[in-house]
Amino acid sequence: MDLSTEELAGRLKAAAEGSLYFFAREVIGNEYIVPHVHGEIAKWLNSEERLRERSFGGVKLRAKLCLLMIPRDSLKSTFVSSIYPLWRAVKDPNLRILIDSEGRDLSKAILKGVKGLIDNCELLKIIWGDLSGASKGNTWNLESIRLASRTDYKAKEATVETSGIDVAVTGRHYNI
Repeated sequence: MDLSTEELAGRLKAAAEGSLYFFAREVIGNEYIVPHVHGEIAKWLNSEERLRERSFGGVKLRAKLCLLMIPRDSLKSTFVSSIYPLWRAVKDPNLRILIDSEGRDLSKAILKGVKGLIDNCELLKIIWGDLSGASKGNTWNLESIRLASRTDYKAKEATVETSGIDVAVTGRHYNI
């Protein structure tokens, strides 16, 4: 049975939207993403464990807390700070995502990598179309990007924005 390009793209899209690991390894094409490390991180990122209620100093908090401790050169930043937000954004382009680190320069470098994936990953383009906001005149720079597939233009936040301790984000509201 031969599949048309559209049918194949539809199947790949369904598999990629259902699995962060599949998205990273097969769609993005990062051969260094491995199941025994990144497959496990992907499961944990989507688990209910991250949503459980915790108590800090008598204050109850239900939050998506994350502390990931694995060795250097394990692609933590690539997988969690670049690929994961992109995966979430292609599934829901109306999300508002903040990439925050100690200095904004590091956050901007991470966003540069995300933009590079959007602009250069041909399989991503085949499955989700041209996501580059630049094609629609949307914000598309190293501080923030608004995907072309975004439908919520009321939100003041872009799809992905950057910050650091040197930047105030007062009055902004992010999903991730």
